[in-house]
Amino acid sequence: MSHGHMRSEHVSVVISRPAAEVSAFAGDPNNLPGWAAGLATGELRREGEWLVVESPMGTVRVQFAGANSYGVLDHVVVLPDGEVVTNPLRVVPHPDGSEVIFTLRQQGRASAELELDAAAVRADLERLRDLIEATPGDPSSWEVTTHDWGRLVDQDHLREIRNDPGRYAAGGLRHLILEVLAYAEEEAEHRGRTGHVVITQRRDGSVSVVDDGRGTDTRRDPAGQVIRKPVMATRDVRFFGQPDAPLLPDGLPRQGMSTVAALSTWLEHSNYRASGAWTQRYEHGIPTAELRELPGTGRTGTGVQFLPGPEVEGDPLTADDLDGFPWLQVELRVQPDVALAVRGALTDAELDNLHATAFRHEPAGVPWRERLERHSLFWVTARSDGELVGFVNVVGDGGAHAILLDTCVDPARQGCGIGVALVRAAADEARARGCRWLHADYAAEHTDFYERACGLVPTSAGLGDLLS
Repeated sequence: MSHGHMRSEHVSVVISRPAAEVSAFAGDPNNLPGWAAGLATGELRREGEWLVVESPMGTVRVQFAGANSYGVLDHVVVLPDGEVVTNPLRVVPHPDGSEVIFTLRQQGRASAELELDAAAVRADLERLRDLIEATPGDPSSWEVTTHDWGRLVDQDHLREIRNDPGRYAAGGLRHLILEVLAYAEEEAEHRGRTGHVVITQRRDGSVSVVDDGRGTDTRRDPAGQVIRKPVMATRDVRFFGQPDAPLLPDGLPRQGMSTVAALSTWLEHSNYRASGAWTQRYEHGIPTAELRELPGTGRTGTGVQFLPGPEVEGDPLTADDLDGFPWLQVELRVQPDVALAVRGALTDAELDNLHATAFRHEPAGVPWRERLERHSLFWVTARSDGELVGFVNVVGDGGAHAILLDTCVDPARQGCGIGVALVRAAADEARARGCRWLHADYAAEHTDFYERACGLVPTSAGLGDLLS
């Protein structure tokens, strides 16, 4: 005899702070609006033992478990319709600090709805982690798990790498890319979900590796200065020079990201976290500029682009190397030789043919030039060897809003980054013209392109068929 059981989903994050500190912060109702977007979006008020909270669902009532030293933060939520939901939430010690675990129960919901709720809870817990880990403190006292926060540049360490390329550059470009991938792999495994990485071989000889993780750890010191974990300019204490360092897929030991930076003519490291985004440039591992804040994109992750030095030889990795990273889904791309132009010259016939090929319809004989000149704010073209291979149109309201239309790339050239380059060029031009908001509507199958690759954020929108 079999019995059906309600499905539970456990969502957790690891925070590099003691469990008691995390439990105290997360259990303080005053901190809820800062991290629990799914529960609290505004001010709280008390009614006896209950908290009255404005949430995305409306006004809800919340009661937490009483104060305790066990990290139990279970809470009861009374929804606007009177339904009562019990949410188990625990903070337990972890070798890297503490682990926060939230349990969701299916309770009659479809599996897809439960998965969406799990994603929302994960986003809340990651926001909690970023808030706590960004708490001010003396960097020299911050716990060293991978790199020493108290030493932002280790010149002797970088010089050691540069002076012995026979040892540290033995695996060539392939090994440097594997070093970068190893960080994305361990983070994806730590989070318990497959990570997505795009590796692009660029025309100038550089390589970019972009993942969708949580972004390199970044905090503020007591003076309020932003400090990013010095992964590029100091040694990884777990691996560098360690006889038991794990081997990467090329059979060489893992040494850490600083070997990539030290052996690169230049490297740019950008990280996107829930709490902000920053970038910095290095030459042979030495920072050449201050950490610079970037506008948020609505996503998280880390991007590393580097030009290997002349001592780094060999070919980049192949698809066979990726078997060593079971937690990653990796795309290998080669940047095409494409020229972009704002308001680039084109003919009605070539745009009509490109549009028909990309959107799979017959050429319609549209008078594109007249339409663009009369109604567009601008447009961007992409050409390869003179051939029109990509296009995006942008219309505006004369103010803060710009709208993407007819984004299209020759199907034979898709997957090479042309579409992303077009959208980014359109965003740059719209920003230069004084626009603040860039809009796009797209089918579900294009969500990854617009949101993950191009950085757009999903919003509510409506559409009406005026001919129906």
